[in-house]
Amino acid sequence: MRTRPTHRDMISEAVETLGGKCSYTEIRDYIRGRYGAVNKSAITANIIMCTVNHPSRIHYHPNTDPRIANTMYDFLFRIARGAVELYDRERHAQWEIRRRLDGSVVVALVGGREFPPRTVKRRSRAPGGKPRWTMPRREEFLSGIEAYERREQREAVYKIAAFVVARFWGEHAVIADAVTALLVSWNRAFYRFGMFNVATLEACIADNAEQVERFRTRDISSLAYEDEAYIEGLFRKFLEALRIGLGSSRGRKSPVSAAKALHLMAPSFFPIWDSKIAVEYGCQYGSDPMAAYRAFCRVTRDVAEATRGYTGRTDKTLVKLIDEYNYSKFAKGWI
Repeated sequence: MRTRPTHRDMISEAVETLGGKCSYTEIRDYIRGRYGAVNKSAITANIIMCTVNHPSRIHYHPNTDPRIANTMYDFLFRIARGAVELYDRERHAQWEIRRRLDGSVVVALVGGREFPPRTVKRRSRAPGGKPRWTMPRREEFLSGIEAYERREQREAVYKIAAFVVARFWGEHAVIADAVTALLVSWNRAFYRFGMFNVATLEACIADNAEQVERFRTRDISSLAYEDEAYIEGLFRKFLEALRIGLGSSRGRKSPVSAAKALHLMAPSFFPIWDSKIAVEYGCQYGSDPMAAYRAFCRVTRDVAEATRGYTGRTDKTLVKLIDEYNYSKFAKGWI
């Protein structure tokens, strides 16, 4: 008589056989078909126990004490309600069970925030830089994306610029031209006072290509504490490179342009913002744009974790879709 594997091993086999990504129901159906009747609740509990970013895993052994998620019980990653994929530290970052000051434990990114993120109730104002946003629901998120695609007239410029960067990455002059084309269109309100020096931008891209490469193939979910110094350094350099070079506004800098340039070069990692979006997320950039952008990257990571699975689209990165939602809701008031 064949000995039935452990719940953990049956779940691992199911996910791998089903292509590395599946729903709880598909896992249970696979196990039932191969091994016979199973306890539905036991399978669900073991899925949760082995999912590195599921906040309820702390209620199951061996997740009741602080530890890094690198054991045999850490092989799933939650991508949506009732759906998981195989955990990959390169794509999903390193997770842990962390002890709070009050003695309780919580699921968290190593060097980052606990999950799920703590959100605040929406207020009519956001005085003193305090956030007034709430985590978007699926219907609202998709509504924002639909409104953006229906009403935003400049998306073609982004698509062309993104294609050029992807096709000609490594050719610094071409990348500088693509960034310039995007900014002249997407931030024309700022550059009507004067333009930046394209040669300076090209030099900045060339000098920092290796550091940008660090983020080009990464997802925002992999953001960790050790990345923040690199992010601040890159943001500062592009903020300087994109300052107005001529005219009465010479020397003016645009945190909006710096973020757009970084996003175009690493579209799955660096988020886009503008002043209205920054205010809504409590990341005003008037006094310290580098610190504000670091904070905005962290909050975008949290939003990405919550909205992953809202749409199965692959033609745009999740970071870009989050920007479309933000732009529709906060910048334009379309939803």
